[in-house]
Amino acid sequence: MTGHPSSSAASMASFISSVNLTDTIFLLLVFFRLACRRIINLCGRVDANSQNNVGDLSVQRDVSAPWWLGLSGEPSATSVDPIPARSIQFDSRKVQNGDVFVAIKGMVGDGHDYLDEAVRNGAIALILDQGRSRADIPIPQYEVRNSRASLAKISTAFENYPGDSLCLVGVTGTNGKSTTSFILNSILGKASLTTGMMTTIETRIGDKVLDNGTRLTSQEAPYIQSKLATMKSSGCSHVIIEATSIGLDMHRLDGCKFDVAIFTNLTSDHLDYHGDLASYVRAKTLLFRKLKENGHAIINGSDEYARVFTEIASGQGAFTSEYNINNVTNIKMSTSGTAFEYTFAGANNSEKIQSRLVGNYNLENMLAAIQTAEILGIKHDFIRSGIEELEQIPGRMEVVCREPFTVIVDYAHTEDSVEEVLGTLDQISHAARKIVIVGCAGERDRDRRTGIGRALAHGANYALLTDEDPRGEDSMQILDEIAAAMTRAGKTEGEFFEKIPDRRAAIRRAFELAEEGDIVLIAGKGHESSIEYKSGVIPWSDVDTAIEVLNELGLETDPISNSER
Repeated sequence: MTGHPSSSAASMASFISSVNLTDTIFLLLVFFRLACRRIINLCGRVDANSQNNVGDLSVQRDVSAPWWLGLSGEPSATSVDPIPARSIQFDSRKVQNGDVFVAIKGMVGDGHDYLDEAVRNGAIALILDQGRSRADIPIPQYEVRNSRASLAKISTAFENYPGDSLCLVGVTGTNGKSTTSFILNSILGKASLTTGMMTTIETRIGDKVLDNGTRLTSQEAPYIQSKLATMKSSGCSHVIIEATSIGLDMHRLDGCKFDVAIFTNLTSDHLDYHGDLASYVRAKTLLFRKLKENGHAIINGSDEYARVFTEIASGQGAFTSEYNINNVTNIKMSTSGTAFEYTFAGANNSEKIQSRLVGNYNLENMLAAIQTAEILGIKHDFIRSGIEELEQIPGRMEVVCREPFTVIVDYAHTEDSVEEVLGTLDQISHAARKIVIVGCAGERDRDRRTGIGRALAHGANYALLTDEDPRGEDSMQILDEIAAAMTRAGKTEGEFFEKIPDRRAAIRRAFELAEEGDIVLIAGKGHESSIEYKSGVIPWSDVDTAIEVLNELGLETDPISNSER
């Protein structure tokens, strides 16, 4: 649809023909109200040539995009005024003239408390939870059953349903989402497909990379839908999206229908938000309820929750496939990578594949990507080269140097992930001493601290407990809780671990202790570019800091090149 909603009978008929009967009736009512009230006179507040800029990418936006279709089914839908919008906002501070403001309740604040600010900044309409409208506000207000769910629906309508024209692959699980996404993206790229990707680490649109500085894996719906629209206009055919339990539960992905859904694994996490494990599992399964009819579910068959996801996917009419580590043979692993043999679907013989990634859990991630690629019709040669030519993934078992001792940066920040990484290092070199630098995030599930302490006591030779993201909590209190779990496991402070809140000082101490042949693991932050304190956020990089400290100590290293990393 182009131009304003009342532009011409021909353009209106063309648009109506593209929607279903319910929306057609709804839209006819909208156009009738528009003609009667001559709302079009208000459109001078909106720039008809507005753009959505993404780095040096931009997509021409039709300001008449029917965001109001996102209210279909709500009690307020019958009284909607189809005022063209500049954008959809949920942060009152970012509202500009011509924006629709959707008031949502966040983790800390509530958008309903900032309606006046949204109006002052130029909002043309407010979307509110039922019972939250105010008589003293002079612009249209529409009450909905769930403003978070409506934010997704309105954002999707505003962007003209971009996901419907793309092959969407969703990846969920406690661990392995980013790695699986990167592997699959590399494979699709080798097949000459233009792809998009939204992960914890970054967003990619073709060959353009946008840093994810929000710490949110699944960002809010306006961001997701805006990026999908840009990916579509940039020629992307396939898009890979990480789907977190919190993002799914908060309706951030409600506007997406997936062709493929991948389940990597599940262990206890985010219970500070979900409350219990059952709620966490239910949230993860929401991805599989978003599968298209005849979609595909790729499930880690070795996980104890595999059956739960299989049953839900089957109930959606999806095809299901399982993978597990037994699908590969002749596994050989070192700090340089992993070699294995795999028999592709329809092949008679196995083929050798060499990857720069390390660990059995990364083998599982590769299998998830391989099976997805096979379902998408990607040739075996492209799958193999996509894996073999993939460089190290930022903050995921990222090797910084191998001499005089090995330094690895990894995102492991839960009991299970720390155990997995330490188990992998033991598999690479059982004789090597493993020195671990790790902490735990403040204002998050406190059980993580006990779990990390147990994992260290079981798998590390020495530990430096340090800051991860204390946020509003006292750093030493967090470290004391980790230390208490280690002490209960029979480990003594000074002999087995130290507490050094300053992360740079902890890294330096680890390097001073390390000897030739040791492995130093810097865990918890991975790719992240900051540390959050009560006093504010400071820039940070585990990789850059490790290289700087190695140089300060005058150690002759063989740092891994940026291209290899």
